[in-house]
Amino acid sequence: SDVKVLYCRRSQVDPREFRPYDLTVIPEDERGDEFFMISSKGVVHVLPNSPSEHTNLGDWMHQAMVFTVLISMSFFRNYLTGKAFHEWRQGARRLVYRAIRLRLTRRLFFAKPNFVAPQTRIHAMLGAMADTRLLHMDASTRSALDLQAFAAHQKSLCAANPFDARYDAVKEIVDATIGVVGAAEQAEKNAERVRQSQQRARSMYAERQATELHAYRLHLCRSDKGLLGNFVRLVDVMLQSCLAGLIKLQISELSERIERMPKLFSVSVTFAADGNSMVFTPSHGTFEETFREAIQQAVDLVNNVAPLTTTRRYDMHLKSDAQPTRAGDVVLRDGTFR
Repeated sequence: SDVKVLYCRRSQVDPREFRPYDLTVIPEDERGDEFFMISSKGVVHVLPNSPSEHTNLGDWMHQAMVFTVLISMSFFRNYLTGKAFHEWRQGARRLVYRAIRLRLTRRLFFAKPNFVAPQTRIHAMLGAMADTRLLHMDASTRSALDLQAFAAHQKSLCAANPFDARYDAVKEIVDATIGVVGAAEQAEKNAERVRQSQQRARSMYAERQATELHAYRLHLCRSDKGLLGNFVRLVDVMLQSCLAGLIKLQISELSERIERMPKLFSVSVTFAADGNSMVFTPSHGTFEETFREAIQQAVDLVNNVAPLTTTRRYDMHLKSDAQPTRAGDVVLRDGTFR
């Protein structure tokens, strides 16, 4: 007898659902490129440009039953939706990470070879300033100090002006960095002129690669040149922060030592002419005035270190006219020392 064959195709279901065993019977002339042939021998899945797949009828029914049981569980029923959401979330996080990384590589100086070594040298040079003494009191002496000798010693410390040499060294490093960045751009332009002047046979692919590489290197050079203003500001902030931290630390140390050792300075006591009161020499007002002058001398010395942003030769790299901040002004605005 003839074998009866049914032609089927997948049923139209919600795109969010996966129902591979749901089939719809169709006429033979509407079967299309992909269809199923069901007979008593089994199920044949016909795919365009692929080998047909045959499954026994019993196996097909068993697989369909197992699949129906599995999708009744919430994990398998929502698996595809959850997987799609997970992939979207991972992709979104990856895009955010790449965007942040791109912003950092554009502005992070430690990611720029031309700025890493200068910044490290400047950081080490400013770190050495921590040993500079502006308000110094000999901790080894056990006898009472003379107030006038203390004031004269503070004046001599500030008169030495220990910041000039380091300030000039910082400016030399900044100038050298600006020169290196400018030379790199000019060297890349010269290399491109030499390459174009050489009459050598090259394939179109090699020529295109060389052009793209030159454009990329030139872009990096111009990007570094555009960061010079930020580099100058960064070095200036590092310098002023170091000076402000230095003076604030030494003022705090001096105040703590005075409070901890009440008999730090020598004071002579005499009776007044009326015989009813005592006169202290130096007086309390003299002590206050001496310490105020010593601190003001140290603050003025720090304020004399001009911000790098006020240097005329850096104006071409600074795009904004932000008001420079001096370390001494930062200390004076600190309510701790008022």
